Amino acid sequence: MPIIVNAVREVLGETAALKIATIPHSNNTTKRRIEEMSSDIQFQLKVALNSSPYFSLQFDESVDVSGAAQLLCYVKYIGEVEVEEKMLFCFPLSGNTTGECLFEAMMKKTQYFNLDWDKCVAICTDGAVAMTGRKVGFMKRILDIAPNAKWSHCMIHRYSLAVKPLPDDLTFVMEDCVSIINHIKTSSLKTRLFEELCTELGANFVHLLYHTQVRWLSRGKVLNRLVFLKDEAYLFLCNDNSPLAHKVDDQVWICRMCYSADVFALVNEINTEMQEFDAFPLLKAHSVNYPPDALTLELFTRHLRDMHILIGQYFPPYQEYENEWVISPFNYVVVRNTHLETSLQFALMDLSCNMRLKSEHSIRTSSEF
Repeated sequence: MPIIVNAVREVLGETAALKIATIPHSNNTTKRRIEEMSSDIQFQLKVALNSSPYFSLQFDESVDVSGAAQLLCYVKYIGEVEVEEKMLFCFPLSGNTTGECLFEAMMKKTQYFNLDWDKCVAICTDGAVAMTGRKVGFMKRILDIAPNAKWSHCMIHRYSLAVKPLPDDLTFVMEDCVSIINHIKTSSLKTRLFEELCTELGANFVHLLYHTQVRWLSRGKVLNRLVFLKDEAYLFLCNDNSPLAHKVDDQVWICRMCYSADVFALVNEINTEMQEFDAFPLLKAHSVNYPPDALTLELFTRHLRDMHILIGQYFPPYQEYENEWVISPFNYVVVRNTHLETSLQFALMDLSCNMRLKSEHSIRTSSEF
């Protein structure tokens, strides 16, 4: 097409060239170009993986909103300049999703890349039985062909498991919130009427958000949105003669909803914000006029205590590992306790005493250094 445009421009002028340029490509042309770009990207990744001395894989098998099982794989390898991370594949699964089925599907998708499994040093998955089974699990089959690999449980998955349980009273609040949202959003007519109501009242938002178990981060966003639109939701439910209206008028229930919204908002942000933050802003704002009673405060305390215990179980106290010097080459305690050959030990000690390299390490990531 560009050649034709240039030819028309030379013969007939710029106006005719612009008209030719508006002619869309055929479906076959578009499909062919997409396939060529996809093949080129796959080939580049194949060359990079074969050139890298090591690589690691991260797998996730989950069910999307349409109910289809998806197997997703990311690969991390040593590139020309730094450690790079790319998506290796993502495809839907048909039939069973047992460990054996996952392994066979994975081997079929990675056959093109000719992976040298002796170079695989780490594998990360969630904690599902199909993934971690000791006899026929997905990990067991991979470790059989990748003897140098070490398995780790996905940190995000561990964190989601740790914060997922709720006390019964807060579970009921969450279920009530989901029922209120479903009552408004399951009907397109009700959704439009609620949007119109929010617009007339000058609300900052005009839509509620759906909650889904697949997206565990959605709880904080869903509850926060409902807190901001609780007055509009109350008016709408009253006009609709819904029995859920009395929930949004109950100050104890609202107090518990504000607490839940604050907790899950902090849970969503904890991976990106490790500095000072204003804890429980919604609960504080509500408590100015409606302070929580003793029973509610005891409920909050019990939930935070249980969450602390679960996080401690999924994230046990830090334990040293044999290659810790890779991350902390200038830590005296780490360097002293490293079990390496004598020549490598002396080389590492010399490195740890180099102040210029230590200063450079402090401003670079481990992979860049």
